[in-house]
Amino acid sequence: MATLEKEIAVKAAKTTAANTTDFQARFRRYIVAGAEQALTQVHTLEMIIQDERRRQSVLQILEFALEAPEALHQALAILETLAPQVEQVGFWQEWVPYMEKGIDQSQRHREEEAEARLRLLLGVLLRQMGSYDESYVHLTQSAQQFQQLGDVGNQAKALNRLAFLCRLQRNYEEANEHANNALELLDVDDTERAYSYLAHGAIAYDHEQYQEAVHNFQRAVNIIERTNDKRLIARHLRNLGPALRELGRYDEAIACDQRAIDLFDEVHDPIQKAQVHMNLGLVYIESGQLAASLEEFKVAEPILRRTYDRLYLALLSLNQGVVHRELKMWIESVGYLKSSIEHWKMLDMPASLANAYDTLGMTYLKQKKKEQALSQFQQALNSLTQSVDDPSCDSFMNEIKEHIHEANSLSS
Repeated sequence: MATLEKEIAVKAAKTTAANTTDFQARFRRYIVAGAEQALTQVHTLEMIIQDERRRQSVLQILEFALEAPEALHQALAILETLAPQVEQVGFWQEWVPYMEKGIDQSQRHREEEAEARLRLLLGVLLRQMGSYDESYVHLTQSAQQFQQLGDVGNQAKALNRLAFLCRLQRNYEEANEHANNALELLDVDDTERAYSYLAHGAIAYDHEQYQEAVHNFQRAVNIIERTNDKRLIARHLRNLGPALRELGRYDEAIACDQRAIDLFDEVHDPIQKAQVHMNLGLVYIESGQLAASLEEFKVAEPILRRTYDRLYLALLSLNQGVVHRELKMWIESVGYLKSSIEHWKMLDMPASLANAYDTLGMTYLKQKKKEQALSQFQQALNSLTQSVDDPSCDSFMNEIKEHIHEANSLSS
């Protein structure tokens, strides 16, 4: 009897194992089929990422597909296809873990090309989120991997994105080097050269060389116009507008910004559109149209808060503070400027942080609040000493010292 029971137990174990193996095989086939179907959908359905039900369905399949070697190619393709949509409409925080998982799996299975492409996409996304150090790591590794793979076009693309990141971090020498290296790699008729000129224009803008900035931005726009890519054209116009504004060419700046807004509207890109609305608000500030500027900021604010674009939130709060100060709405001005300061602290951008402290100091100064003003001006000086490669550092420091002198002249 014991022998019979043993035989039955063995057969049951074999049956269970067979059933388990069969179930696992069927599940893997289901995952592969689901990943293929999801890949077809992301290729054929426009902006699938905006459809909540479809997005969650794709993410669920993606989660399993990234763990299944049989479905890895489809999973990586889904990541690469959807990444630009995510950048365009938001869901950044939700998307980052999937990109990181894709990179991990690419490394594990020696998918070098996929890893390099995903690092490039993630680096751009992290830059928009204000995670500059993490962005730098991914973009640098991406450029190095493309170089090892002999993919010159994508290497140049990674170098250009790295150049723009270094410009945001005010590492201008490195930014110039990356942009120049990208130009050396690219053919004379390659449209990617536009991004190199964009980086050069941004660097010139930061150095207050606005005519040179306009020259480079316009050069970039002229290249991109040939592509008939409305979103790319709008993105390049977005940079040209502020340079025109700084030269006092307000009508041209407004026309440039308005064209960018219209194009972003056509391609359903609310985030970039919100950023241009903020730029347009600055034109109105400088041309003395304060009420119009607040209307532009009002349009931009909810989108920027939804995506939590920290850089643009910092800029938005700063400019809202300036406008409310000019309107003598002191409480609102101080609130916005303090919010801006917190954003700049998180971004680790000492020169911009110093500017926010100084702007808040001027708000207190206009109210004749001597001690509060002096405190903010001192914070501005302290922050400015941390900015090692900022062309405007010396002149700005002298400006802050003048503000301190003005505050000290007030009676206590």
